[in-house]
Amino acid sequence: MSYTACTEIALLQLKAGIKADDFSDPSTETGTVVVETLKKILKIQPGCQRVYFGPQIEHPDVVAVFVDWDSIQSHKDFMTTLVYGPFFQTLFSLLDDGNMFHVSFQPSSPHKVTSNGGQVTEVVVYYFPSDYSEAKMEEFEALWEGFSEHTKKAEGFTGVTLGWSHESEIEYATAGKSKVYVGALGWESIDAHMAYRDSKVFSEGAASIRGKATRVEMTHVKFVECFEDQIQK
Repeated sequence: MSYTACTEIALLQLKAGIKADDFSDPSTETGTVVVETLKKILKIQPGCQRVYFGPQIEHPDVVAVFVDWDSIQSHKDFMTTLVYGPFFQTLFSLLDDGNMFHVSFQPSSPHKVTSNGGQVTEVVVYYFPSDYSEAKMEEFEALWEGFSEHTKKAEGFTGVTLGWSHESEIEYATAGKSKVYVGALGWESIDAHMAYRDSKVFSEGAASIRGKATRVEMTHVKFVECFEDQIQK
C-alpha cells in the first residue's frame, strides 16, 4: 500500500455543444453536474485534498481536472464505494472521452504553482514507451533539470513542479501505451511564456531534450479551485 501523495490528472473531452466555461458556472446545466460530482462528492472523499480544473486554452473542448490525494490508495478506495458508480456516470454524461493517470510531483503538488501568482499554467506532457527504463527516466530528469535552470530565469516565470506517472500503460492514440513525464509551470501570462519560447536561451536549452519523447503535448490552463464554500446547498 502506497501513502505517497499524488495528483490525479484527468483530461476530459467534452461532448459537442458543451461549453468549457460552463464547467465553473453553477447556474448552467453543465455547472450543476460539476457541483453534484466534483464539489459535492469528490471534494469530500477521505484523502482528497483539493480539486482544481480549467479548459485547455488551445483546446477549449478539453478540460484538465487535477485532484490532489494523500495517496493513490485513497483514490482507489473511493473507486470501490457505492457512490462512485453514479458519480462516474453523472460526470461522464458531459464527456465524449477522457484519460486519467496519477503523478507524484516534485518538489510539490501543482497547486503551489497554480496558486503562486501565476495567471496561467503551462502543462507539458512527455510520452515515453511503457517499457522506458529507470536509467533512461533518470537521464531525462537530469536533462530537464539542466533545461529548467534556464527557464527559472525567464521573465514572467513563477514556478515549476515535475513528475512521472505511476501508470506505464496510459493509452494514447498516436503514442501507444505509454508512461508520461508531466511538468506544471507557472507564468504571469501566455505572452510571457511564448516570448521565452521565442528566445535563443529557450532554443539552446530545449535542444538537450528535443526528440527524447515519443510525443510531447503542451497546453495552457487557467485553473479554478473548488472550495467547499462554493458548494450550493
